[in-house]
Amino acid sequence: RLMNRLTQYLILIPALMLTILSAGCSHSDTFTITGKITDFADRPVKLVIYNSDSIKTLSAQASLGRFTFKGSSADYSVAVLSSMSSGPSVRFLVRNGDKITLEGPSLDSLTIKGSKPNEQIADFMASNSGLFDGLYSSSSSMLPISEAATNKAIADYVDKEGPTPASAFLIAVYYSPAGNPTRAAALINRFDTNEETRSLLASISDAVKNELNTVRSARVHSFNLPAAGDSTVKFAPSAQSYSILAFTSSDSRRKDMTSRLRELSGSYPRKSLRVIELSLCGDSATWKSVTKRDTLVNWSRILLPGGAAALQVRHLNIGQAPYYILADSTGRQIYRGPTLDIAVDSLERRIK
Repeated sequence: RLMNRLTQYLILIPALMLTILSAGCSHSDTFTITGKITDFADRPVKLVIYNSDSIKTLSAQASLGRFTFKGSSADYSVAVLSSMSSGPSVRFLVRNGDKITLEGPSLDSLTIKGSKPNEQIADFMASNSGLFDGLYSSSSSMLPISEAATNKAIADYVDKEGPTPASAFLIAVYYSPAGNPTRAAALINRFDTNEETRSLLASISDAVKNELNTVRSARVHSFNLPAAGDSTVKFAPSAQSYSILAFTSSDSRRKDMTSRLRELSGSYPRKSLRVIELSLCGDSATWKSVTKRDTLVNWSRILLPGGAAALQVRHLNIGQAPYYILADSTGRQIYRGPTLDIAVDSLERRIK
């Protein structure tokens, strides 16, 4: 998901073009990144710069872990440093005039100097290391361990530090607006008068606007779709007081999630709640293999034709899995987001 967000820097809000440094550039038109990372040894390394309208990849050859990058970015951009081969990466801010030094035995144990915003980001990550996969870098998933806890930590940081470049970086890279787009919009709006962070927040600003529009206007519709066991699921929001739609994939998280769906579906009469799992897997053979292992099934299971782009749900703007929607009998969305516990809490407040 993070890589999708960074890729979205390509669209909508124009920013100054990022170009590779030529020999004749002056200091104010360039940045320099110098590193000594033991694990890099003599391997090639790459630096990917994400701007709101461009992506540039720079390469360098490490020698005994030492390397140097020179480039140009007129405004703050997100930089992602990694080995040319697969492995962890580290993300930081960069713009013209910066002289940044990265040192450490590996990307998982790294010190960054020469840039106040990056030092502030590193301090935040160190103070909240339990929320992330790695201290300052991450695995290829690039996902925080707990989206809700990470969002709160970032919001608290913005409340304390204000609309700084470090705050904007944390929102752009790590904040998930899906669970509470209204809160996300309020955070982003605090940066309205901060020109130097505008391009950093361009992509997530658009994501938040789309999410808010979906919450306000999109209704859960009735549908008839093929289901597991060669049956058909006929669904109408009006047939019960509330519905939970659980959008899933076929990865290892599904097993834990389905145990929760089983418990939830068995806790309420059908006229009060219906639980439906809609798989975004995309491959029918894989889906059938996975669902065959389900036991004590008391919830409906559907493979969406076309995944999130299926005609029946495309208007709901589902961008990830797992993802949950709690809807009332009119199809109005009460909750939408990645956290089932929040959906259940909202349901219990209404049914009790």
